[in-house]
Amino acid sequence: MRCTQEQVKAERLTEFRHIAMRVQACRAESVGEVKSALDGKPAVHYTLDRADMERFRAGMYLVAQTHVAAGARAILPSIFGMPYKLLPNEIDKLKDAPLDPRAYVSILSHLFGGCTMGKDPARSVCDGRGRVHGYQGLHIADASAIPSNLGVNPQHTIMAMARLWAQQMLD
Repeated sequence: MRCTQEQVKAERLTEFRHIAMRVQACRAESVGEVKSALDGKPAVHYTLDRADMERFRAGMYLVAQTHVAAGARAILPSIFGMPYKLLPNEIDKLKDAPLDPRAYVSILSHLFGGCTMGKDPARSVCDGRGRVHGYQGLHIADASAIPSNLGVNPQHTIMAMARLWAQQMLD
């Protein structure tokens, strides 16, 4: 008897109490852009390039190795084109996982550089103190002023920049 997709999904749900999750952070070096959408609102256009995807895939493999070393009986890679479940002796298949970013369940956050800081108004939006070139009293104080991805959560960097720049505005 062949199972329906609903039956397969229901069976998989029974496994959730036995699932452990890990997250890998990959420092992306790909560059995107902010453009106007058809409705005139800003839209971010970004995709990971091949080098980033190779790092991402290597990170997925490292996470799988860690789980197996900790006693995992199976790995659920959540990568389109890969089996739903890999047994411990099958995790090497992750080394050949697709490099298409659309094949992965991932979250890309902490976008940087939409309003990059710099000295040259032709190549940057604001100066090194967050002041927008050509606009008196307008400042940028978030991750968009940071010229490139820091590779870590930028919360402390952003708070420090915002505080420093706010203090400098009062001086």
